Amino acid sequence: MKITQPHPDLLLEQLRLFNQAAQALTRQWSLTEDDGNHPIVMADKYPFDESFDQIAHQIHEWYEAAVNYQSTDYESLLATRASQYNTTSEVVERATKAFWSTDSDSQTESNCREAQAAGASTLEEFIKYFALKETR
Repeated sequence: MKITQPHPDLLLEQLRLFNQAAQALTRQWSLTEDDGNHPIVMADKYPFDESFDQIAHQIHEWYEAAVNYQSTDYESLLATRASQYNTTSEVVERATKAFWSTDSDSQTESNCREAQAAGASTLEEFIKYFALKETR
């Protein structure tokens, strides 16, 4: 399965990394001796009803579907949210990036801390905070 390069959308990037990790775990698991003595088996906490290779395949399909959906509908989603919160697409995108911040980008991280300090904890609250901040 093909794993693509980093994605500029932070949530899609995390899904890409999740997909990549699932593929790596599946590969390594298939290479490990299956004598039942490995901690991954001995811990007796496998949380899924399906085999992990099936789950990894579903994660890959999810990622591929999200990337294909994203290309044209993301702008529409931003515009819809901007209209809903009476702001611009740029403000919605900035709020979304701050909410999903896993980046070391100092401005994005600063925006995240600022919104959290104001009491925002959900994506909706982040967008409302940034929209209100923009109108001041």
